[in-house]
Amino acid sequence: MVRFWCTQRLCIRCRRSGSGAAADSGRAGVYGGRMTDADDICVLDSPVGRLRAEFAGGTLLRLGWTRQPTVAPASAAARALAAELAAYFAGELRRFAVPADPRGTPFQRALWDAMVAIPYGETRSYGAVAAELGASARAVGTACGDNPIPIVVPCHRILAADGMGGYSGRGGLATKRALLRLEGARMPAEQLDLPLG
Repeated sequence: MVRFWCTQRLCIRCRRSGSGAAADSGRAGVYGGRMTDADDICVLDSPVGRLRAEFAGGTLLRLGWTRQPTVAPASAAARALAAELAAYFAGELRRFAVPADPRGTPFQRALWDAMVAIPYGETRSYGAVAAELGASARAVGTACGDNPIPIVVPCHRILAADGMGGYSGRGGLATKRALLRLEGARMPAEQLDLPLG
């Protein structure tokens, strides 16, 4: 597979316009100054922030938050993801169908499969998922934070036994709450930080 690199963090513009350092070096960039195996990207606005999707061979590899300018979906896979995300945020889609291949360890992949199996609008605790997988709750939390395809692989549906837990996406717990609220999921009561004394 071809690997791309952009030294100017202009990635898609260098690649499409033929300008910038990446074009001058004969290499094109796709992911903000990092090497990647993606051959297609799109950058979309959403209610939880601007999202960047990376694809290889029509399969979604990564989805994450970015501040890059929007890039219209060009491939069939990118257009399908854009349509599915729009339907999800409109409350009309409960399960994503876009082909996805989150890359990770066998344990991470097993956890991500377990996340996808959690029904829309429902949640599980880190401990319950850990028990299913024969792992520790901490290992589950770490693998949730390593999820390369949040929203599509719904790590926001896994909560701590006594609260929300964490969320590694932009906006942190506010984003996790927004996604769960969108799905109509029951959430733990907000914890109040009261000053002592």
